[in-house]
Amino acid sequence: MVNYSRKIFGLFKPAAQWFNDHVRGSGLCGLCMTGYTTISTGMQGAFVERWHKETSSFHLPVGELTITLHDVQCLLHLPIRGPLLDHSRIQRVEAIEWMMHYLGLPHEVAHLECVSTSGPHVLFNTLSLYFEFHLDAAAEAEQEGNDLFREYHRGCALRCWYMHVVGAACFVDKSARYVDVAYLRYFMDLDTVHQWNWGAATLAYLYQKLNEASNWRTRQLVGSCTLLTSWIISYFSRIHGFHIDPAYVDAMPRAARYALQRGNDAVGPYRLYLDRTMHDDVTWRPFADYAQVVPFDGVALYSGWLACGTGIMVRYLPERCMRQFGFVQIIPRSPFEAAPDTVTRVQLTAIWEEWQHHVVPEEYRRMRVTQDWHSVEGYVTWFYRVSHPLLRPDVPSAPRPAHEEILENRQAEDDHAIDLLPICQRIEMLGRDALDRGVIHQGGPEAVAVMEIIVTDAGRAAGYRRQRRAQGERVRHTQ
Repeated sequence: MVNYSRKIFGLFKPAAQWFNDHVRGSGLCGLCMTGYTTISTGMQGAFVERWHKETSSFHLPVGELTITLHDVQCLLHLPIRGPLLDHSRIQRVEAIEWMMHYLGLPHEVAHLECVSTSGPHVLFNTLSLYFEFHLDAAAEAEQEGNDLFREYHRGCALRCWYMHVVGAACFVDKSARYVDVAYLRYFMDLDTVHQWNWGAATLAYLYQKLNEASNWRTRQLVGSCTLLTSWIISYFSRIHGFHIDPAYVDAMPRAARYALQRGNDAVGPYRLYLDRTMHDDVTWRPFADYAQVVPFDGVALYSGWLACGTGIMVRYLPERCMRQFGFVQIIPRSPFEAAPDTVTRVQLTAIWEEWQHHVVPEEYRRMRVTQDWHSVEGYVTWFYRVSHPLLRPDVPSAPRPAHEEILENRQAEDDHAIDLLPICQRIEMLGRDALDRGVIHQGGPEAVAVMEIIVTDAGRAAGYRRQRRAQGERVRHTQ
């Protein structure tokens, strides 16, 4: 997992009132309060193995879970309303022009940025350097009473800071050195920064990177490390070592609540832990006590496609994880019905504007849970038929999985003939003995005929033998 949190912590944050007021009103303030300098690559790798692109969810022994828009809002305090980000790739010439005009870089510096990064990018070091340069220039202009230059340098400083933060916290890639200049379009007008849907964009970007990382050929996971790590800790508080940061207060993003200890980088222990997960190992609604700070927004129940720019479209299907919203989980519809492949990026913009007409269907929201893990009868059996949530074979002395009793009951119904085998064998033995000793002949020819039919049928049933194909697979009978 690529982690750029140190870049945010190392970025100078001035105490000037004008700067803090603008950052607080931008909707991105939570990003500078969150981040982890140490992460467990083994823990995150174990979850990546269970990610399914078609459903945009983690498949676990207890069912499906996913990172929802409500989780993003609580963990990072990012807005989840507003238009979806719609940027596209830009050419180097355009990137140089934007860097000169909006970041205050000289032409030769902007040109060198594109050359050294082999594309329309700007280095984090350059953003940090010019951020401090513009702060100093703005302070000098204020002392000289030059309001025009003061506002110009303040605007350039804010854009450098925003570009640095979103590149290191939201749209993390494998470069480790730079951020795409295409994101600068959202900071050209500093008065509209808060209007964009940064939460949906961050989530869509992370979904896309999870889709890529779940391919066995991919060796690195990028995206918001803070979002993924804090989500895992919130829902699986026993899986990773952490303590509550004493400086945390409820007004801060929930991700800032955790101070992480160095984790195990081996995937094996976490894989085994998830294979043994039971219902009470999951905190199904970790933000139920956080509603006074972040009230629940109905847009989190939107179902369909999410996007980040014009190049990323991913499925967002909360109906598969309704227990995270306090509803009984029912067997969900096909993901291709909920989010058809025929939807285009242009159509998605119109769909999102009318998201109220594209929320989870009413039948998914009829039953409130009495226990957080509740699902309808048959859900777990269905889930184990369509998915493969166990990655390791059962080991001796392993805890009893939460689903085992349900599956055993169902198998007992389907394979009830297994219990009849010893009975049939005993009937055949007693009947054959009675015929051999002539006991049945006292009842006449009809009694003999009936007994011969019974013995024949019992012999056929007893001839069936039990055959197990493989560990964990269904038991069947063959003659």
